Amino acid sequence: MTEQLRSVAGQFTVRDLDASDRDYGALGFCMVSRHGDALPILRRDSVENHVIGHGPDWEQEASQNSANFPILNIFSFERDFNAPDLPTFGHLRYVQPQSTCWGVIEAHVVDPDGNLLISGAPIEEEVGTNG
Repeated sequence: MTEQLRSVAGQFTVRDLDASDRDYGALGFCMVSRHGDALPILRRDSVENHVIGHGPDWEQEASQNSANFPILNIFSFERDFNAPDLPTFGHLRYVQPQSTCWGVIEAHVVDPDGNLLISGAPIEEEVGTNG
């Protein structure tokens, strides 16, 4: 097969498109396009996040959207958006980097609508780089 895929974009359902733009802006994402009230596209580096305003029948509890993206250095990444200053509960929650049994250091951000962003880097690439 020829190489065709360039990247993948998360697609998250949110209650408030403008609040979502502010929240993801705090993580370094910038809006690159918006078509009225439909599908703002947010981008940081080569990662896109497509945001959809929910309809009247949307059930937040049933929504389990997530995106997992590899990063070069998790500690540099969290310093970029002052992760330690984000709350660990409430509005935009941040879960500190943790080593996993599958050899990755992962950090999580959960937006106010329950969407989960998982960032991670292989442990061997992170050793000695968090200072």
